[in-house]
Formats: sequence, C-alpha cells, structure tokens
Amino acid sequence: MKDKDYKNQIDSLPEIIFELDLDLNITYINNAGKKILQIDDSNAPNTNYPNLVYSDDRESILVKIESLYNGTEHISTECRLEAQKDHKIIPSLISANAIRENGTVIGIRGMAINITGRKQVEDNLRRDIHRLRKLSDLSFEGIIFHDMGVIIDANKAISKLFGYEFDELIGTNIIDYVLPKYKKKLEECINSLESEIPFEIKALKKNGSILDIEMRSVFFVLDNKITYALIIQDVSLIKQLEYAQDHDELTGLLNKRGFKKHLTDEFQRAKSRDKKIALMTIRLDQEQIMFIKHLDIDLESILINAIPIEISERLLESFFETDIIARTDENEYMSIHQISKKNGADEAVKLINKIMKVFSENFVKGIRLVPHIGVSFYPDDLDSHNPNRLIKNSNYACEEAIRDHVEYTFYNENSHRETRERIEFEKDLIFAVREDKCKDFILYYQPKVNKRKQIVGLEALIRWKHPRWN
Repeated sequence: MKDKDYKNQIDSLPEIIFELDLDLNITYINNAGKKILQIDDSNAPNTNYPNLVYSDDRESILVKIESLYNGTEHISTECRLEAQKDHKIIPSLISANAIRENGTVIGIRGMAINITGRKQVEDNLRRDIHRLRKLSDLSFEGIIFHDMGVIIDANKAISKLFGYEFDELIGTNIIDYVLPKYKKKLEECINSLESEIPFEIKALKKNGSILDIEMRSVFFVLDNKITYALIIQDVSLIKQLEYAQDHDELTGLLNKRGFKKHLTDEFQRAKSRDKKIALMTIRLDQEQIMFIKHLDIDLESILINAIPIEISERLLESFFETDIIARTDENEYMSIHQISKKNGADEAVKLINKIMKVFSENFVKGIRLVPHIGVSFYPDDLDSHNPNRLIKNSNYACEEAIRDHVEYTFYNENSHRETRERIEFEKDLIFAVREDKCKDFILYYQPKVNKRKQIVGLEALIRWKHPRWN
C-alpha cells in the first residue's frame, strides 16, 4: 500500500489514531482525533499526550506507557480523554505499541476507541437485563451474554460481525466460533470470574472468512445471579493496515521495513538455536532490464507487474517456511536463512544454487533474467545486533558480484572496503547535488592551446570538496 493511500485510510477511520515521540508529544493524529479531542492542526505537533487524559487517569496511563519502553510489546487499557475546548470527558479504550528502530524504542503508535456506548451499557447492567439488551443494540461493539460459554443473548452488532442470524447464535457455544489455537485461551477466560484485560483472537465468520477480534470479559450480578458477557471489537482493518505497512503491495512479500523487523527476531532465534544467519541480497542485472525495456514497451509493463509476482512465487516454492523472503526494491529481493555454524558456507552455496535455479527457466513472454547475489553472515560479519549493518554488508557483496560479473560473492571486510567506500562516496555525491550544496563544488576553466601556443578553446572541470575526505 502506498504511503498516500495508507494515510487516507487512517484519516478516514472513526477511531483516534496517534503517534507520539519519546517525550509523549503528538507527532501525528488523524482527522477523527483532531475532531473528537478538538485539536487544531497548528496545535497538534505541540500537544503533550498526557494533557489529553483526564487528570484522575493520567498517572495510570503513564505507568502503562512506561512499560512499552521496558520491553512490553502491546498495552490495552481504559482511560478517560478530555476534549481541549469544551472539556467533555470521553471514555476510551487505548491500544498502543512501541515504534522500534533497530530494536530501540523511538516512539509510540496507538489507537483510542470511544467506548461511551459501552459504558452506558455496563452502568445499566445491574438494573434490567431486558433494558440492557436494548441499550447494547446501540453499541457499535459486539456484546454476547453467556452461561459458561453458551450464548443466551447478543446484540445486533454480533449478528453483523459474524454473519449469523440472532436465532442461529442462541444456544451455541462461543468456543465453536474461534480458531483451534485460540480455544484454550477463550476457555480460560470463560472459566475465570472476569478478564478485564482485552486479548486478541481469530474467529470464523459464517462465510468461512477469518475475523480478527479483541475480546474482553465482564460479569454482573442481577437478582443475586451472576451474568457473564463478552465485549467484542473488530480489529481486522487495523490488522490489515499494520500488514500493509510491512509488506510489498504487489507480491505480498515482506518489504524493507518488515524485513528489518524480522531480521532482529532472527538474531535471537539463531542465538538460541546455536545457528548462524546467511543474509542474501538478490539483485537483477540492471543493464539487462534496461535492454529488455527498450526492446518493447509492452515488456516494460510485464517487468513491472507480472515478473515480480512470478519471481516471488518461485522463491517461496524453493525455500522452507522458516526462511524469510522479501522484496526490498523494484528489482531487488532479500532472504534470511538459518544455517549451521560448522558447514555454513557450504549450506549457503546450496541455497544460492536454489536461487540460480529459480532464474534458470524463462519467465512469462520468454524473458530471461540474471541475478547477482551478495551474502553476509551473522555473527561472522557483524559485531553487534545491528540489522542495518548486516544488510549493508550483503549489499556491498552484491555490488562486488555485479562489478566482477559473477553469480555471487561472500562479504569480506578487507576485500570489500573499496566497494563500501565507493558506494558511500556515490551516496554522498547524490546527497550533495540534491541538497544544492553549491559551495562544495568549485568550477575551473582550463585553456586549450594549439602548437602555436594560441588559445583555441576551454575545458571545464568541476572539483567537489568532500566534507570528510576533502
């Protein structure tokens, strides 16, 4: 999904979506958040998130947020938000994750759902079960009333969420609607008195499609009898948006962002299994691609749309499910493989042969493509858990393979120093030109003289004063 499309979807959501920096200042808030919390565009970047929380709830929400800095992956809690102009109190369910870069927390991304309707339902539960049913129908969230898992009542939102008619649900067991791996978790929730902490599970709709839901258990005493309820929130759209952030829109493979996140996890997995990692950069021959594009304009469209899908399918078929494949650029793929420490190099060569076999057969329209592969190893080529460094090492090795016109190259610190410096030099030059750093470029004119020592022309020369290398 493109960034613009992603932002438009976020801005169209009725829930509040926000991002915070390490000082808890708002760096982004969607249109719903600005409207509900009465924040102007000019004030949003300077607004501190705790100031939006009702004073009585401020301390508890800060404790929750602090846990994200200390390794907690996800928090979900209730608190009251306060509109900035009319100071209206908004009961909300806050769900948030830490934003990480190279394993370090750099901010918070979260969602706030207005649960005013839910609170009205819960406040009236102790009064009248019939009245409760009518009130629960006003809620956008699904509410199921049950007796040890057997559904005795539900609101209209549940029928819409799962695709069943009301009469089809009554008398059935809630556990029958969730995927097998989540049944035990739901049973524990049902058997406990209450589970105020929301948890996520996957459920099945009537049409067989899978539904991502967040569930919370509550109980009430009515006429000296305990009544149990499950409050259910559809989080499928949020999951889809999160998925789109980490995956390539065309092929469905991980993109560069998702690849880096998985690589960090692979460090830990390799360490716990006493393995090493082979990271491969697979880059298509650019000169060959340019030649094909110039042959036929129709082939250019196939190279952009059809070929990447076919490459992705072939790569996925060639490797194990535990191997990680990503499309990190238009003509670049990367992969992660767990290999043994003893025979790692031999195993890497076997993997490279698999990749070369993928490209040995022609693609659609008889197109044939040649890849070049660069390989770096963890922990051999890395002195820290830095995914960016391992990726760069693999890229340097790939550049070397392209330059030498060979199928693959293993990264070596000494032999690839020249390649690394050249790539960094080219990046610095591109940056200097784009940033219009004219003072760093000096123009010289050199006269051209004939045999009679007469000036017959000029040669122009531009020298670049590099900020580090002079």
